[in-house]
Amino acid sequence: MSRYISYENGDPVPYPEITEPIILLCGSVASFDHSSGISYRCNTCFAVVHSIGMPKQCKELYDMEEVVNKLKGKK
Repeated sequence: MSRYISYENGDPVPYPEITEPIILLCGSVASFDHSSGISYRCNTCFAVVHSIGMPKQCKELYDMEEVVNKLKGKK
Protein backbone atom coordinates (compact mmCIF):
# COMPACT_ATOMS: atom_id res chain seq x y z
CA MET A 1 0.00 0.00 0.00
CA SER A 2 1.36 3.38 -0.93
CA ARG A 3 2.05 5.81 1.89
CA TYR A 4 1.97 8.84 -0.41
CA ILE A 5 -0.82 11.39 -0.29
CA SER A 6 -2.40 12.04 -3.64
CA TYR A 7 -4.02 15.29 -4.64
CA GLU A 8 -7.21 15.89 -6.59
CA ASN A 9 -8.31 19.45 -7.31
CA GLY A 10 -5.61 20.70 -4.93
CA ASP A 11 -7.14 19.01 -1.87
CA PRO A 12 -5.21 16.29 -0.01
CA VAL A 13 -6.83 12.88 0.14
CA PRO A 14 -6.16 11.66 3.69
CA TYR A 15 -5.41 8.03 4.46
CA PRO A 16 -6.71 7.11 7.94
CA GLU A 17 -3.49 5.38 8.96
CA ILE A 18 -1.41 8.43 8.02
CA THR A 19 -3.65 11.08 9.50
CA GLU A 20 -4.31 9.55 12.92
CA PRO A 21 -2.90 11.64 15.82
CA ILE A 22 0.37 10.42 17.32
CA ILE A 23 1.62 10.65 20.91
CA LEU A 24 5.02 12.30 21.18
CA LEU A 25 7.79 11.39 23.63
CA CYS A 26 7.08 14.54 25.65
CA GLY A 27 3.49 13.36 26.22
CA SER A 28 1.87 15.83 23.83
CA VAL A 29 -0.29 14.80 20.91
CA ALA A 30 0.53 15.72 17.31
CA SER A 31 -2.13 15.96 14.63
CA PHE A 32 -1.67 15.61 10.89
CA ASP A 33 -1.10 19.04 9.34
CA HIS A 34 -3.56 19.11 6.44
CA SER A 35 -2.26 22.46 5.19
CA SER A 36 1.18 20.98 4.47
CA GLY A 37 -0.12 17.56 3.54
CA ILE A 38 3.04 15.78 4.73
CA SER A 39 3.78 16.52 8.38
CA TYR A 40 2.49 16.39 11.93
CA ARG A 41 2.15 19.44 14.15
CA CYS A 42 2.31 19.37 17.97
CA ASN A 43 -0.96 20.46 19.58
CA THR A 44 0.95 21.97 22.54
CA CYS A 45 3.77 24.04 21.00
CA PHE A 46 2.52 24.01 17.36
CA ALA A 47 5.97 23.02 16.03
CA VAL A 48 6.26 20.57 13.15
CA VAL A 49 7.48 17.23 14.52
CA HIS A 50 11.19 16.58 13.75
CA SER A 51 11.70 20.07 12.32
CA ILE A 52 14.32 22.62 13.33
CA GLY A 53 11.48 24.55 14.98
CA MET A 54 10.98 21.88 17.66
CA PRO A 55 11.68 23.04 21.22
CA LYS A 56 15.08 22.05 22.59
CA GLN A 57 13.55 19.75 25.23
CA CYS A 58 11.69 17.75 22.58
CA LYS A 59 14.75 17.43 20.34
CA GLU A 60 16.79 16.16 23.29
CA LEU A 61 14.16 13.48 24.00
CA TYR A 62 14.26 12.27 20.39
CA ASP A 63 18.07 12.31 20.33
CA MET A 64 18.12 10.28 23.56
CA GLU A 65 15.62 7.78 22.08
CA GLU A 66 17.84 7.29 19.02
CA VAL A 67 20.87 6.54 21.23
CA VAL A 68 18.87 4.08 23.35
CA ASN A 69 17.56 2.31 20.22
CA LYS A 70 21.10 2.01 18.83
CA LEU A 71 22.29 0.52 22.13
CA LYS A 72 19.42 -1.98 22.01
CA GLY A 73 20.35 -2.88 18.43
CA LYS A 74 17.26 -1.33 16.87
CA LYS A 75 17.37 0.93 13.84
